[in-house]
Amino acid sequence: MIAPLGSTVSASYQVMYRYTSDDAYINAIVSRIYNKLIISSLDAIGLYYANGIYTIVPQVIDTCPTYATPYVPESIVNGVNLPRILCSINTERVKAGRRPLAVHKALSDEAKEQVKLMDALGHYFKAPRISPLYWVAGQGNTDTDTMLDALSSKYYDDVTSSNYTIAGVAQLNGYWSFILGGLPYGITTRTVCPANLDQVTYVY
Repeated sequence: MIAPLGSTVSASYQVMYRYTSDDAYINAIVSRIYNKLIISSLDAIGLYYANGIYTIVPQVIDTCPTYATPYVPESIVNGVNLPRILCSINTERVKAGRRPLAVHKALSDEAKEQVKLMDALGHYFKAPRISPLYWVAGQGNTDTDTMLDALSSKYYDDVTSSNYTIAGVAQLNGYWSFILGGLPYGITTRTVCPANLDQVTYVY
């Protein structure tokens, strides 16, 4: 059950403008709307950051849920549901007799930069093959399911290849990037289908 937001939401909505860091944002909250945050009728807050703009929404909930629902953070990394991506691809890799992929931080960062560049240019581009990396990308896939459809249909042989043990993935505004790589040493992932980010095996 999702409780409806209270009548005070629109009045308490605060756009906190541009700040250079989270610390500066916190200082602004304390100095500007501290009194709103400590009133006894306040039930929740929402926080958001995008393109340099910080936002906060203090909320008073009119109708409380009849039971407690635990908060489960989304497993979104670089615009994709990372556990779902890994579960789908690693399941196919295990079927093919391959080791499950681990997530490589550097490849993830590179994939993120690639989608940012494509979004800025306004079109998809194909990067050159760099051994031992294999990079595939596309556009028009704004969610994990459509990305997985493309990866499993067009690039099945690549994503299940024994040459690769690590991957990085990102999506932004329909542009996506998936980078595969290999390491000279073996990697043992904790689980083929991670339930959350804590179970994802990262390589740095």
